[in-house]
Amino acid sequence: MFLSNNTIFVCGSNSRGQFGNGSRDSTRNTPIVDSKYTVKSIHAGYAHNIVIMTDGTVLGFGDNAQNQLHGNSDAAMLAPIQVTQAMNQGPIIDCCCGQESSVFLTSAGKMIVLGLLHDLPSNKNTHVGEIGAVASISVGRQVLFALTCNVMQL
Repeated sequence: MFLSNNTIFVCGSNSRGQFGNGSRDSTRNTPIVDSKYTVKSIHAGYAHNIVIMTDGTVLGFGDNAQNQLHGNSDAAMLAPIQVTQAMNQGPIIDCCCGQESSVFLTSAGKMIVLGLLHDLPSNKNTHVGEIGAVASISVGRQVLFALTCNVMQL
């Protein structure tokens, strides 16, 4: 839940660090989000979370067993880290989190997949969508939906 004072309220299981508070303690808490950021949107996966800031910064915390947050380690991220693999592809405008994946949509209509999404050839690596201009994305446990659009040239 995103609150108007730029804080994020979380509750539930924190067994994989998905609260982003630096621990695995499951008491209610607010993740540490630097006050220099303004939160644009929040996205919850099975045991990981993504926060997109208004300046384009993408933060992630929680389970990273399939590299759904960061490709350099499969350790759980107990505190927010920048998801640079997504940010390096261009401005992120949307995100969906699955059980073991994070899917991002750039302002140019590119789709970026981090983590394990079954039957995707590049499991556990960054995959940039090659299906044309993408307008909308949705992710389930083991499925990805992408709405493509035709781009008209004037």
